[in-house]
Amino acid sequence: DFVADFRDWAYLYGEGFFNDSIIYKLYTKSLLKYTKSLLKRADKVTFVSKIMLNYYKKKLNLRQPLLHLSNGFDNSKVVVDSGKIYCENTENREIHIVYTGSIYYKNRNPECFIQCIGKYTKLHNKKIVFLYAGKDIGIMEQLVEKYGISSMFENKGFLSHKDSLKLQREADILLLLAYTGKDQNIGSSIITGKLFEYLASGRPILVIGPEHWEMREVVEADGLSRVISDGDYKEIERFLDNFPEGMKEFNMKKRAELLEKYGYRSLSENLRDFLMEGHNEGLL
Repeated sequence: DFVADFRDWAYLYGEGFFNDSIIYKLYTKSLLKYTKSLLKRADKVTFVSKIMLNYYKKKLNLRQPLLHLSNGFDNSKVVVDSGKIYCENTENREIHIVYTGSIYYKNRNPECFIQCIGKYTKLHNKKIVFLYAGKDIGIMEQLVEKYGISSMFENKGFLSHKDSLKLQREADILLLLAYTGKDQNIGSSIITGKLFEYLASGRPILVIGPEHWEMREVVEADGLSRVISDGDYKEIERFLDNFPEGMKEFNMKKRAELLEKYGYRSLSENLRDFLMEGHNEGLL
């Protein structure tokens, strides 16, 4: 069988001056044509996103077997913490918000969030420490200085994967920048691999992403984590106001149940079954 696997949108996803140019559109026109031909010729096709799968299935009238093969996490390296964890409600307690990973200014941009927490700390009697680990420290330092929160910012540097996981588990809140760009449909399908580390951490997650983000139900299953649109100050305010009291209702067990299907072991079994469909008789 010829199996085509789509991990990214086929030349539809791009934001910025160059992507809007005539040169880019002329160049990608032939690539789009090739993509259509590739999909038509494939015996089976896998897609990283349900939204992507449904789009191409309808757009190209695909008739062959299709599989939603999500990103996931390595069960042997990232252990799911399913214990009950909550924070004591102390009036002067600092809230540690952690973001680990890269920044893409066009579509994974922390500026509106930094502006929101800058405004929040000025209006509310809550202490916030914003910790960042990643390669884009220059951008982060410019933004925290711009919005007056340098005193509450900590640079953790570029950490090893092991140390990054440790930092995530020590956080009060994990910040995930899912998508902050213009195309809400494509943005709703973008699922960074960082999400699964966050889900396994045993910590609540504040996701900045589209309202109809594909993983919203999984993220919000614990009863506390939220998916909030970029720049929605009121919703970010409500989320922070509910912390740490809301941790008493935090349901990590429910999250762990949903997360189980995104482990590499489970995903590999799904792919194996998909590839073997139609070949079982030949093996008997």
